[in-house]
Amino acid sequence: MEQGILLFLKERNNMIAGRKVELTIADTGGNPAQAKTRAQELIERNRVHVIIGPLATFEALAIDDYIKQAQVPLITADLGRRRRTSPSRS
Repeated sequence: MEQGILLFLKERNNMIAGRKVELTIADTGGNPAQAKTRAQELIERNRVHVIIGPLATFEALAIDDYIKQAQVPLITADLGRRRRTSPSRS
């Protein structure tokens, strides 16, 4: 994913919609608690405007509430599908 984003930005001279883009990468180590810590650091310390990822659904679910509270857009898999409950059996 990282290489794909870097290539995408390189091909566009690090510009999207006429604005300069600075990419900051944070490794979560596949750990939900670390994913939340990294998201908090990116938002509060680095003042990022958007978060792309994480790739693992369990990590995305771990940061979902914080991301919503912080009102920072998150580009990742559709979390809504994984939160729906199973249909009740009649």
